[in-house]
Amino acid sequence: MYKIIKKLKLNKSGPNWLEYLFPVLLWGIWMILYSYIDLRSLTIWSTTLLDCLVDGNLYDFYEIVHENIHGTPHQYCGYNYISIIPWAIWNIPIWLIQRFLHIEILENVWLLLWSHLFLVVLFAVIVYISKKIVEIFIDDKERTAWNSYLIFTFPFAFFGVVLAGQSDIIIIFAAVLAVYFLLKDKQWIFIMIMSVAIAAKPFFIFAYIAVILLIEKNLIKILLKAAASMVVTLLFQLIYANAPMYAESYAAGTGNSIIQKTFASGIDANITYQAPLVAIGLVVIYFVAYCISYEQTKEKKYYIIYMMVAPMLVYFAFAHYEFYRMIYLAPFLMILITINSKIYRLNVILETVLSVTGTFLMIYYRWTASVSYFNSSVAKAFGMQRSGVKYDNLYDLLVMKIKDISMYQNVAAGIFVTAIGILLLINIPGVTKRINQPVEKCERYLYWLNTVVLYTMMGILLLCSFNWIP
Repeated sequence: MYKIIKKLKLNKSGPNWLEYLFPVLLWGIWMILYSYIDLRSLTIWSTTLLDCLVDGNLYDFYEIVHENIHGTPHQYCGYNYISIIPWAIWNIPIWLIQRFLHIEILENVWLLLWSHLFLVVLFAVIVYISKKIVEIFIDDKERTAWNSYLIFTFPFAFFGVVLAGQSDIIIIFAAVLAVYFLLKDKQWIFIMIMSVAIAAKPFFIFAYIAVILLIEKNLIKILLKAAASMVVTLLFQLIYANAPMYAESYAAGTGNSIIQKTFASGIDANITYQAPLVAIGLVVIYFVAYCISYEQTKEKKYYIIYMMVAPMLVYFAFAHYEFYRMIYLAPFLMILITINSKIYRLNVILETVLSVTGTFLMIYYRWTASVSYFNSSVAKAFGMQRSGVKYDNLYDLLVMKIKDISMYQNVAAGIFVTAIGILLLINIPGVTKRINQPVEKCERYLYWLNTVVLYTMMGILLLCSFNWIP
């Protein structure tokens, strides 16, 4: 047996080819089988952008999207189209096919797959840049390799890139690239790239402010650099302020509802008002960031990574968010885990707890994993039932099979928030130094647990689709 393992090169101390093979197969199979509504709309919006550019009516983009001539699931593009510009460039081949050969992208699995591949390629680039960031901190090829594996097998990377097909990965790419330049002491490149990322989708604004408060202590400069993050956003809104259907599209989008949901969870401050937990958590993080002083360049760089993670953890602990949003943790949380050598194993365990409980909690959204999003032609070829299915999604299945599921969800939420609190606390260098546990290597099975979560969830959804669950 040992000779076989050695011959197959499975005895590496880092991740081996077999440990990558199964997640790769999982990604590939589900990209063919499944297409979430957002992927379909975003793909067509990217080709519509090309149509507008060629036809010379880019100013009418939002009105043309609303006309919905290709039958997308959404009629409004409710945010700046900045995030889909690189996607549009990638989709030039399928745009040419749709425009001149009149083959509808949404009716062809392979054309849609080409569009989907862009997200996968960009994710691979993110993993590579993350590897270069880790190499700034540690000279350990084995742990650097496991860092890439942790990012790749993070369940919410799969949910964001494969299951939902979301454009968030484009914003994450910009943020990872910006942080890489900041760690190379190119601060203004960081600010410029982050301003574009924030204009595309504003979720990294929380982390950006924390980093600015960390690296800058002059109040005037803090305000100027904070304002710089909004330049691209304001410029875009100024240009498109009077564009046809822009205001209507923005109003119909999710921007306003996201803001409301973010600050909806709070504690009683007095008889009339509630204090939002997200705001409380962010203020604490910002206060800590501003008060932190560092003597060594390496310590400053560590805190930069910490401040890219901490505000996002606070956001996911206390705000309402879509099931795929936790992909924003995919690179930076794993980098933080990897560079904090003393509590590496403990951090991996906590990340696994986040993944397991977070996955269980996200099933609450019925549209997270639903039979209805299987590609119709592929589903038909495999004999998957599209009508008369007993369980259309995993939440309906759990409700039927588990009594008092809300109680289990509350327990999972408690564990989830507690794990976030512990992660935030123990990764502060002053606290890490006081933890007296021995430095241990992480067992391989701990790396596998995240992928087991994915195999189980996707396997059950397949059984639902085939209507094989009694």
